[in-house]
Amino acid sequence: MSSIAQDSGHGMRRAIDWKHAFFVAAGVPALVLFSMGAISATIGAPAWLVWTISVLFGFVQSFIYAEIAGLHPSKSGGTAVHGATAWIRYSKFMAPLSLWCNWLAWTPVLAIGSGLGAGYLLSIFYAPDADINTWQVRSDKLYLNLNPDILKKFNADFEGNVAKADKN
Repeated sequence: MSSIAQDSGHGMRRAIDWKHAFFVAAGVPALVLFSMGAISATIGAPAWLVWTISVLFGFVQSFIYAEIAGLHPSKSGGTAVHGATAWIRYSKFMAPLSLWCNWLAWTPVLAIGSGLGAGYLLSIFYAPDADINTWQVRSDKLYLNLNPDILKKFNADFEGNVAKADKN
């Protein structure tokens, strides 16, 4: 085990070996795995080129992030905190804005990744005509019809059926 700093009894212990690094990095490719099928279906045969370029970008970014993290060794919190720390000397307004913009930009990624992952799990464990696949969201409302025949009738006159339900 390589130790970066001696454990002084307070603060974070800064020691890691290759097994710890492997398991930290293993959580990263979830969104990549969820989007592989969609990318391959969209662009076809050159998908390997897209993934190769993406891997190279990620490789370069990891070195950039390591450099930034090395400049601020007493800060933890990832790129958002390191970005805010870098901006603070130039503008008291840009530092918190940088922090919030980082998390604002990542919020849709979490929703998209969760939706894609849930869709893949549903397709693995349930047949396409299973009752669990008969839900839909329209006008920001969730509609669940467990019977596929009722679902067909409901969709045939969606607006009329919603109007009837609103009267009840």
